[in-house]
Amino acid sequence: MGQEGRVDAGQRGGITTEQAEKMKALERANRELKQANEILRKASAYFARATFYNNLAKQADPSRLSDHAKRDKQLNPEVGRDPAA
Repeated sequence: MGQEGRVDAGQRGGITTEQAEKMKALERANRELKQANEILRKASAYFARATFYNNLAKQADPSRLSDHAKRDKQLNPEVGRDPAA
C-alpha cells in the first residue's frame, strides 16, 4: 500500500483523496464565481454609465423623453398643487 493508500485508510495523517477532490471542485467553483462576478461588475458599470448619459441627454433635449415622461412632466405641477387653494 502506497502513501496515498495509507492516508485514505486512516493509517497516516494527511488529506484523503476524497478531500483533495472536493477541494479541487470547490476551488474550480470559486474561480468560476469570481469570473462571473467580474463580468457582472463590468456590465453594471457599463449600464450605469449608459443610463447616466442617456438621462443627461434627455435633460438637455426634452424632446428625447418618451411620451409617458412628457405627460408626467406636464402633470407633476398639478399633483403637487393644494386642492383647497
